Amino acid sequence: MDPETWLYSKIIATPTVYGFSLKKEKLPVFLIEGNNAKTLVTTRRIIEISGIKRKEISIIDIDDIIYGDFKGRPNKPSMSIFRTIDLYGDELNFQLETGAASVGLITSLNTLINLISE
Repeated sequence: MDPETWLYSKIIATPTVYGFSLKKEKLPVFLIEGNNAKTLVTTRRIIEISGIKRKEISIIDIDDIIYGDFKGRPNKPSMSIFRTIDLYGDELNFQLETGAASVGLITSLNTLINLISE
């Protein structure tokens, strides 16, 4: 996995991210900057801003994540969506970069979920 080859995604190593105002206890972990939206995974939430619309879900409230089946598809798009389902059955879609960058997002979210559930 070579993060330098990712087009829209990056691992965050600073306590701030332009365009997001975070409280001290919410550290940024992973960012996806698509053409129409910015999606930030923090230690406590997934937040997506598209224009003036903002949606978010707390990591602790996630019951399931569905990444979709974009592997092995010919002519796959560079961006896709992943779906979160919360404890109440509500769904939210967020953007993801397909290909190698998706491994960074999936690993980040799985690590956070595992840390919270321990």
